[in-house]
Amino acid sequence: MVLNYLSDVEFADQNTAYMNDLESDYVDVFIDQKVFAEGPSLNNMLDTLTIPDGKIVEAGVWKRYLYSQLVTRFGDRAKGYDIHQYTEADDSIVIGDFRTIHTDHVESVAVFINGMGGWDTNTSSKQAGLDYAYANLVSGGYYIDSKYLWDIQSPDMSSYTDFTSVEDASGEWVIYQKT
Repeated sequence: MVLNYLSDVEFADQNTAYMNDLESDYVDVFIDQKVFAEGPSLNNMLDTLTIPDGKIVEAGVWKRYLYSQLVTRFGDRAKGYDIHQYTEADDSIVIGDFRTIHTDHVESVAVFINGMGGWDTNTSSKQAGLDYAYANLVSGGYYIDSKYLWDIQSPDMSSYTDFTSVEDASGEWVIYQKT
């Protein structure tokens, strides 16, 4: 099913494989995204954090650009989620709608990267990720989101009183640390 960009229906509800449509419709944007994701930005940012024990989770692994770096760096601590199996099967990636499966995966999380699209196009998925992170992050753990997508639309963080904003020197990430 082709995405209707003008619809109020979230992308994930229009088509679970919505990233395929986005990639074909916005070729240049996704070329830039791939260069960014495969570049040093993630590891440079992680190098600045003191990461506690716990799982390193990316929700919205898509083609594993960031997730592959997490697996290389953290080994079996890495765990991924996606609504659609875009790549070959991997036991460390759970396939399912995060909005409905996140409560089945309660665990101690050290880092949660919310890669489930934009807040403007997948609000309920992004919100499920934020709420999951808030409930499961260990003390000192980090919630991380893309600054680019955050700037388009972002949630009201005032009720997340156990989160403290952490400055990212590169300006590419939004980071909150759980107290």
